[in-house]
Formats: sequence, structure tokens, C-alpha cells
Amino acid sequence: MLHIILVEAELELIPKEIRNHYIIRKHAKKRGKKPSEMILDSSLHFRAMYKIDDFKRRGRPDIVFLSLLGLLSSPLNKTGMLRVYVHTRNDEVIFINPKVRLPRNYNRFIGLFEKLFVEREIRTKEGICLLKLIEMNIYDLVKKIKAEKYILMDEKVDININKLIKEFKNHNDIAIMIGAFPHGDFRNDYEFADRISIHKERLDAWSVALFVTDLYYFVKLL
Repeated sequence: MLHIILVEAELELIPKEIRNHYIIRKHAKKRGKKPSEMILDSSLHFRAMYKIDDFKRRGRPDIVFLSLLGLLSSPLNKTGMLRVYVHTRNDEVIFINPKVRLPRNYNRFIGLFEKLFVEREIRTKEGICLLKLIEMNIYDLVKKIKAEKYILMDEKVDININKLIKEFKNHNDIAIMIGAFPHGDFRNDYEFADRISIHKERLDAWSVALFVTDLYYFVKLL
């Protein structure tokens, strides 16, 4: 089993500090929603975001959107050998049913995840849980997953794809952590994980995620 954890994802509801900003209120009125029930999106809310800490990095739900679309439609997921989690900057974890079919449309995706942040879980009419959000830091998530090996994808270390292949061959249950933020460094230490790079430059999270899942698929199944 391969576990993919999108760590420190910039996915959050509108912070309290800016909910009364006119940009936020205007957008909320247009959508017929409360500001507290909308997801922060820098492409829409940037002029209000300068009042919050680390504002240049925040408000990037598109990274999660693109990563999840690729991962959930991957050959590895269709074989039942992939589990995906989203860990947010606010230490929340989204557990994702591998059979969930997420909206391909970005706006519908945002609407679904806004509902998730408010209600804390999304279920089918039959009661099957598709998405669940729990307050949990990365260390508690690691304890829950109990993988044999943890690897953090980090472009700052030397490229070593052969090491990644070796780890896939030697471990049946492995977790790969990928930063789901636009720039900057990791906020946690991840001292429990080895660090591996697949390219000398920073790659988009969804590119790394698909490379890793396809590589695991080839190593394990072909």
C-alpha cells in the first residue's frame, strides 16, 4: 500500500481577521454564503489577505484540487493500492475514500470542500463516508497510518530516484509526504522521515504525486 500525504496544504476557511473585509463580504454576498463558510482563495481574495500572517503562501486550494484529481484517477488507485490524505496548515487532516469521485469542475470542488469544512464529513445517501475532516497534526496522522517507511519529497537534497525505487522494492507499506504549498520551506521538522528529491528544481505538487504513484505502480505491479 502506498500512502500519499499532501502536507501543510494551503486549504482553509476565510480567517477571522479578514471576514469583514469588503472584498470578502462582496464575494460572500455574490455566492449567498457566510464569509466563515468560504474557502480562502488567493486568486479571489488577495487584496484582503495582506492582513494575515504568511499571506503570500496561503489561499491555494487549487494545489489540492489538481493533486487529488490526478491521484484518485491514477492506475494505482484503481487497483486499490493507494490511500490519500490532506494535512492542512491548521493541523486538520482530510481522510479520503479512494472510491470518491470528486468534481472535475474547480468551483464545484470548492463548494464540496466548503461543505466538508463546515459539516466535517461528506457521506452518500447510503451512509458511506467519502470525505472526513478531523483536527489532527502530522505526527498523530503518522501514528495512525503506521507505515513501514516515511519519505518526504524535498528538492533541496540530492536527486536520488534509485533510492526511491529501492525503498518501494523493500517496503510494502510506505508513506510519501508532498508539500501542498506554493513556495517556502516546510513548517514542521519531519525528523521521522527520509528526504528524497526527484529533480533539482521545485516541481508542482501534482507532478510529484503522479510521478511517485506511477513509479510505485511500475515497481510493484509490472
